[in-house]
Amino acid sequence: MASDLSGGEALFQSHGIDYYRIGNLQLSQAAARSGCDLEQLVAALAILPRRQEKIPSSVRDLTAYIQRRYHAIHLNRLFVATRLARRVELEFAAHPACPQGFSHHLNALAEDIEIHQAKERDEVFPSLVYGLRSSQKFPVLRMMIEHDGFAEELDSLSAMTRGYTVPDDANTDWNLLCAT
Repeated sequence: MASDLSGGEALFQSHGIDYYRIGNLQLSQAAARSGCDLEQLVAALAILPRRQEKIPSSVRDLTAYIQRRYHAIHLNRLFVATRLARRVELEFAAHPACPQGFSHHLNALAEDIEIHQAKERDEVFPSLVYGLRSSQKFPVLRMMIEHDGFAEELDSLSAMTRGYTVPDDANTDWNLLCAT
């Protein structure tokens, strides 16, 4: 649902649902785990339009889709968020809610994700397209473990911003940072 519905990822995030790590749960289980109201969540999901772009069925097209739909977008969001975080840290350095060190954290995460994506693009995706041999299963497993590590890193970022909330006196940059 998160990827099939336009705005699905943002809706799940706003309800405190980590669709990546608990994507195998039923919606009622995910809602209960996050403490959100299931009926409200279902109503909000019902009005979201379906994405026009279908997920490809061939491995070759799927790897291209992942690179276009996720790799490029994730890095772009991280670069934008890093710039916003730097501005917020400079302008609100004395503010008690300012997430000091956030830009450094984001920059390190972006560097790690760039390396990770390069490994997927150069090693894992070609092995999937041309046939996965048993000797190539370790790189795929390594990528999955790295994905879990990135999810934990996102938890750290969420904690630094108190769940991506902004104080009442936050400026546009701070609001955009927590919305990105």
